[in-house]
Amino acid sequence: MTPQENILKDKIMPAPKDPNKYQEWITNISKGHIGQVCWMKGLTKETDERVRRIADAKRGKKRPDVSRMRKAAKGIPTGRVPWNKGKPMSEEIKKKISMHHKKNGVGKWMIGRPAYNKGKPGLKKELNPNWQGGITSIHQVIRQSLEYEEWRKAVFERDNYTCQGCRKIGGWLEADHIKPFSLYPELRFELSNGRTLCKPCHRKLGWNIFRENNPRKKKKDAPELPKYCDIPWVNPRPTHEE
Repeated sequence: MTPQENILKDKIMPAPKDPNKYQEWITNISKGHIGQVCWMKGLTKETDERVRRIADAKRGKKRPDVSRMRKAAKGIPTGRVPWNKGKPMSEEIKKKISMHHKKNGVGKWMIGRPAYNKGKPGLKKELNPNWQGGITSIHQVIRQSLEYEEWRKAVFERDNYTCQGCRKIGGWLEADHIKPFSLYPELRFELSNGRTLCKPCHRKLGWNIFRENNPRKKKKDAPELPKYCDIPWVNPRPTHEE
């Protein structure tokens, strides 16, 4: 019986010879098995005689190599034996391999060695072929910098990864600037100006320019902040009083 033939050929149609339709045939068989429960589900060899007989018949037998069977079905040669299998290496060959690995930094010889490009100028800005003239906003550059990542981690560690609004530990936490990031650039990396908030509390307690400029949503005890800020993608409409 070929690998493309199904054992239950009396219940389903045999596998098509066309390789383009074979995958569709397999998919249809899988869909037909949806919802079916295996006959031996929940049974053990201690409680069912059939399961015990199957287990005794398979005991001590080697499981078939499925990968080799698939290669054989595709006509890929298998069973090749390496030319050096079973041949012991001489001390001279071992020494040559060790010296080569040590010279090129392979395996354990890579520990403690500096990277090959350490200290060399990287492909930054104009040197990078993907450079588009600096279209990334300054806010995105700051928030993706190493200094901002260290500030964010320091805020989390100081607050013990606990939301300062609902006192929830862990979860989706965000580092919030008490004084807005856009209005106080000198306090962007100040540890005392940060606090840990979960995502719902950040939406509720964090400063938002749209909420501040909307009199219906503005809090009564909120501090007075300037209506204009240096956010490049926000430009509030001026009122008639201005």
